[in-house]
This record gives sequence, C-alpha cells and structure tokens, in this order.
Amino acid sequence: MRSDWDIVRADKFIDFNPKETIRKGEPSKKVAMEQLQPHTRDISGYELTPFNGGSKFRNGDTLMARITPCLENGKTAQVNILENDEVGFGSTEFIVMREIPGVSNSDFIYYLALSPFWRNKAIKSMVGSSGRQRVQQSVLDSVELCVPSLPEQREIARTLRALDDKIANNANINHHLEQMAQAIFSEKFGKYISGLETLPKLWNKTCIADLDLIVTDYVANGSFKSLSDNVTYTSEETANVLIRLTDYNNNYASNMVYIDDTAYEFLSKSKLFGDEIIISNVGANVGTVFRCPRLSKKMSLAPNSIMLKSKLFEHYLYMYFISPFGQQQLNSIVTGSAQPKFNKTNFRSLEIVIPDDESLNELNSLYNPINEQMCIYANENARLSEFRDMLLPKLMSGELSIAYL
Repeated sequence: MRSDWDIVRADKFIDFNPKETIRKGEPSKKVAMEQLQPHTRDISGYELTPFNGGSKFRNGDTLMARITPCLENGKTAQVNILENDEVGFGSTEFIVMREIPGVSNSDFIYYLALSPFWRNKAIKSMVGSSGRQRVQQSVLDSVELCVPSLPEQREIARTLRALDDKIANNANINHHLEQMAQAIFSEKFGKYISGLETLPKLWNKTCIADLDLIVTDYVANGSFKSLSDNVTYTSEETANVLIRLTDYNNNYASNMVYIDDTAYEFLSKSKLFGDEIIISNVGANVGTVFRCPRLSKKMSLAPNSIMLKSKLFEHYLYMYFISPFGQQQLNSIVTGSAQPKFNKTNFRSLEIVIPDDESLNELNSLYNPINEQMCIYANENARLSEFRDMLLPKLMSGELSIAYL
C-alpha cells in the first residue's frame, strides 16, 4: 500500500446508483445486459424505447453487472452513448457507479471496477439461489479503498484509457473492413443465394455434408460424460487454450480458459490452427459466427460450438453464414426455447448455394488481403489487452507508480 494514498470507504469515493429522473413512457436510450461485452469499455448498442423502469445513468458512469454469471464474465462498461445532460436507463441488474466531484474521477472508477481487488470483493459478496446470485450493495458500500489524489487518479486513468482507445480504434477498423467484405459478398452473391435470380451456369445447390470440408463440434471425441471425465479446465495460463465466443468478444486476452496437454490430445478432433469458421450452436448467442484467431498457443474448440475447415470454401462460408440469408438458415434449425440450440446433423443437412471455382477464387483473392489486415489488428488488440490487464492491477494498487511510465 502506498503511504501517500488515502484509505476511504467505497461509498465515500463512489456515488452508487445516483438518483436520476426520467418520466414514465418518455422515449429514452435503453441499454440491455447483452449490450455489455465482457471486459470491453464501450457499450455495443442501445435501443430507443419508452422508459418503463430500471437503472438510470449519464455519460461517464460505470455500469457493472450485479448478477451471476454476468459479473464473473466481466460485464462492465462505461457509458458514452448519451448527449450532454441526457439520462439513459437499462437493466435493473446494473450497479451504476459515478464519480464524486472533487473526490474521484469517472475513468479511474471504471478501471477500479475492472480491478481484481474490486471484482473479487463483489463476487464474494454475492448471495441468492444458484444461478441467480446477486452482489450485496451494502458490502460494496463498506469496502475500504486505498486511493491516490485526484490528479494521480486522472493520470492513471489516462494511461489505461489510451490503451483502450487504441483497442477500440482497431476494433472499429476491423468492423469497417468486415462491412466492406460483406458489401463485396452481397454484390457478387446476394441475389443468387437469396433466390432473387437464377443460378449461373456451373453454380449449384448442395448440402453442407456433401462439401469437401471438415465439420466437427466439441463432442466429436465422445459423449459429454467422457469429456467431463477427461478434460480439466483451469484459469491458470498453460500452453493450451479453449476458444469460446466470450474470447472472441474479449480480444482473446482476459479470463481465458486453459487445459493441460492430456486434455488437448483428448480433444484431437477439435484442434484449431487459425482462420477456422466457428458457429455458436447453443444458448442466447446461437448462430453467432466468427473466425478463429491465429494465437501463438495451441488451441481447441470450446463447448457449444461447431467448427468448419476448408481452404477453398472458408471465406465464402464465413461470409455466407454472417449474411442475412445465412443467419435465416441457421435460425431455421434452432430448437428449444429455454435453451436455443441446433445440432451438427441438422447443420450438415442445410442446403446452400455454391458458386463455380472461378467465382470462389475471385472472392478469395479479394477477401484474403482484408482478412490478413483484420488478423493484424486483432492480434495487436490481443497484445494490447494483455498488457492493459497486466498493468491495471499494478497501477490501481500503487505497486507501480505512474511516474515511471
């Protein structure tokens, strides 16, 4: 603990759930829990809807999930979607954290909320029935914080924010590159895959099962029971990592799940090497499609996902399944309401449009440089996120002085 830092109660440093007013039925920006991505500062979106209750907040406020498993997954964000003096609202499961003028800094509070110290305090305070546990606000209020002066708070936050700004900028570039690729795909193939025009000569329709590609999922090596008997999960970093949807949303940096060498070999059919197409097939994010990163670690496919491998079709199938028509096809095989899902057999039976080799090769030549550039930015974000996550607890605890950076 730094001798020049002060010890304060959290509720004397943070204005928790500050009182705000929105008239009942007034159209306002609403942020749902699913619009907070794990360990991601910026909110991914909102909807304009009549106010009907919920937590209320302004720009600069930190939103931290109070409920399991959202808190454990790292759902914490800083509000930046509002106009000056505008008040938004969102899930009742948010804890709103605001600066106290002259005492604390809003950016510093956001990074405090991300720190292992604060997160552990919040997680340990959770009570309630299994699967619906919530943070006890009274426990957070009484947490003792060791905090620097307001100027030093600003300097610490500015350093960490610069890293997050670079991560956000890279993510925005990749978003625009992907939009460019989608526009190319839509122009060249959209009218045919949607059935608006007759297929050109040498194009055809075929089932996924009849294509020259590998389709596998997490249970390719046996039943779930055999997996649980043979796979050991750990949060301690090893050479082998499981790739999950949450890792894709999190730049493959924070809170990754690792396995030992024995488990990695047991999952031999689920090994990943980079650029494979991964589709979530269970849960609220069913149908989400992403590309496997090119990490320096050995990778395996995590549960609740389907993987496609194909050198010839990889770009086409990725663009196909993120297109509106591809998403519609995936939705057509989803079953279940409480737990939406689809299985590998039904996926392999999907009939899709396949262009001729010349068109496929043309798409590959156009998309290859886009994909390579996106990989560069994604890998840089992974490194930046790792550096930020290493730096954050040291700066927030005073172990590392901002003067040395």
